[in-house]
Amino acid sequence: VSQSRYYRGNKEEALRFMTSAIDYVRKVPKLLECDQLSLMTAFVQVAYFRFMPSSVSGEMYIIPYGKEAKPQLGYQGIVTLLYRTDKISNITGNIIYENDTFEYEEGLNSKLIHIPAKFGTKRGDPIGCYTIAKFKDGSKTFKVMSKDDIMVIKNLSKAKNSPDSLWIS
Repeated sequence: VSQSRYYRGNKEEALRFMTSAIDYVRKVPKLLECDQLSLMTAFVQVAYFRFMPSSVSGEMYIIPYGKEAKPQLGYQGIVTLLYRTDKISNITGNIIYENDTFEYEEGLNSKLIHIPAKFGTKRGDPIGCYTIAKFKDGSKTFKVMSKDDIMVIKNLSKAKNSPDSLWIS
């Protein structure tokens, strides 16, 4: 890893990466049951994106699928990559609860209004989420997903029922 193009010349960064990799494997011991080549390849992919192996950062995960270790880009990794484009000034996301006021329209005159339920009152169950991206040129875009839309994606996940799955937590 220290010879990769992202860590060349920076021994401290390479050492930090290797220490993080060891710590990651300690926290996910099932990775030790995986094929060594797939595990090394997964860590190389994490290094390629210039992420640190960490389940805390949410940037990229290495998930054991039987005997194969596979890297999985996390939402925070997507956010990090978007910020690296130098075109995004801000990305925010929020959960919509059933007692919140929420309206949105897509199209040429798109709008999004989210007013959380009055402070101190029960917000109810989560019913969806949204993300807003603000670009450096001043433009904005958003994406809204209902709970049903999110569950469709969950059901496509091979790890949806795994005890190590992010979907469980």
